[in-house]
Amino acid sequence: MNDQQKWAVLHKDPATLALLDEPNREMQAYALRRRGYLIFDLAKWDIDTEHVCPGSTAWRDKYHAFYKPTNHVASPFPFTLQMMTLVQSTTDWESVRRVAFMPPTEISRPTRRRIKRLPFADASVLLKSLSDEHWNGTVAHPEIDYPPR
Repeated sequence: MNDQQKWAVLHKDPATLALLDEPNREMQAYALRRRGYLIFDLAKWDIDTEHVCPGSTAWRDKYHAFYKPTNHVASPFPFTLQMMTLVQSTTDWESVRRVAFMPPTEISRPTRRRIKRLPFADASVLLKSLSDEHWNGTVAHPEIDYPPR
């Protein structure tokens, strides 16, 4: 599959990233910004996931037990808890997603380091503040894919 075909697949469904053979850095960044749970699907990222999606490390740390692959046929989580956690993780990813589409220069290096070290509850407050300031508090924002680092 050539890059043009890979992009066509990704544009239809970013979740297909893990199925692609050798996706490039831009493809990885595109998919991760749109589907946070992919952070658990690739063994090796060619991008700095925290630079592309500030707060993704704290989000990953919060939800790693829920998303980690298991060799068990039955999930260790009751169905109700699975659904609640899935909904909450998706809601929480939105704070990461909003800053992922901001120009990378809008967040200073010291702020990025701080976000990476904070527990997700604290990081999400800071992420919300940064995105509200940048996007003037609006929910809608353009999805601009800046080059990954």
